[in-house]
Amino acid sequence: MRAHVDGEGNRNNAFDGTAIVSRVRPIECTQRNFDYRWPFSLHSFSACRYDKFVFINVHPALTPRSYLKEQADQMAGWINEFAGQQPVIVTGDFNNNVFSDNLASLRTVANLTDVFNLKRDPAFKYPGTRGDNSIDHIFFRGFSQVVSAAVLPTDGMSDHRCVEARLKL
Repeated sequence: MRAHVDGEGNRNNAFDGTAIVSRVRPIECTQRNFDYRWPFSLHSFSACRYDKFVFINVHPALTPRSYLKEQADQMAGWINEFAGQQPVIVTGDFNNNVFSDNLASLRTVANLTDVFNLKRDPAFKYPGTRGDNSIDHIFFRGFSQVVSAAVLPTDGMSDHRCVEARLKL
């Protein structure tokens, strides 16, 4: 997906920053952009509702850290609004460690759990290219079990590591 930003900083495309690609046709999808603050306007929230769950992909801003907290608060509200009581999976490049205070509203307001740390133990670490801190996460709620979770190998060309998980409803 792409967006065009003109010299005035106005977006002319509502779909930018994230995308969801699925073999299964969703019942409903939505796309939202976080509150506009140049140069962070191209970070967004994509959500699709399926028969038994909601899948959301996000990409909040990297800096300033205080803005990430505001975006996480927005995300928590949007997640609750769009998903309601349905099981939900939230993936994305969060540009922050899962234990960061900036992401606290995802854990508390949206009641999400990171697949790699069900116990929310701050000592937990898994491979990442920014030291031991992961910036890409899979959060969930409403699923009965994490069947498997893995951080895939990297070629070293990016600061990201692909994460994958299998969840049981």
